[in-house]
Amino acid sequence: MSSTYVQITRQEFEAWLDTIGFRGRWQIKPGRGGVYQMFLSPQVMVEINSTTGSGSAVMSRGRASMSLRLVSRITGRTLNKKAMGQRHFARTTNWRSNWARGVDRMVTAYESARGWYDQIAKISDRERYKVERMGAIEGIPGWDGDDFLRSLHSRLGGGGVLTERQEAALTRRLGQSVTTYGLERLRELYRRARASGDQWVVRFVGDAGQRIKAGRSLTQRQREVLDEMLRQYNLHGGDHPRPYPV
Repeated sequence: MSSTYVQITRQEFEAWLDTIGFRGRWQIKPGRGGVYQMFLSPQVMVEINSTTGSGSAVMSRGRASMSLRLVSRITGRTLNKKAMGQRHFARTTNWRSNWARGVDRMVTAYESARGWYDQIAKISDRERYKVERMGAIEGIPGWDGDDFLRSLHSRLGGGGVLTERQEAALTRRLGQSVTTYGLERLRELYRRARASGDQWVVRFVGDAGQRIKAGRSLTQRQREVLDEMLRQYNLHGGDHPRPYPV
């Protein structure tokens, strides 16, 4: 038995969005008539391609009338397009109930892992994110002997992302690591190197200071080089160096 295909006006479609719980929580994608964005959180939305144009009615007939994907509101990246249960939804007489089931499955997928989706929605480049986070952890002295840091490192290495609580805890650890040097000590090292005409040290310390002020941890190699510089300029001990006679 063949299916009966129907026309759907833009007004009918938008009224349907309201009935399935998105009243006041949807918009037409800027510059893309027929693509609607339904907001689930400040980070995540469902994007629905309805083939509705700028006019009052959709195309008169077609088997691929609607498709769904879970999308980051921050980066525009697709987070999950498989959760709707099928690739396309036809424009048949019972389209309202069929399409609603597809949206429900997408919403359920999000709700089942809300924290994870909200986190990955913020990341535009997963590989860069992994490299930067793992590098920050490796820059903390003794990280490989710390169960918590080792678990974060393993999670990232396996392609995972950190939760908000894990990110906050890592930030605290990085802050504790940064205070090992202290910006005043680095300023004094910078002054002494500049007075000595040691431009390589001046550039290195300047870069390290900017990295620390930005809340980023130094790599293990950077720490080793900086430790050697501090020893060279007699600044390795104490947080309050004596003024350098110039």
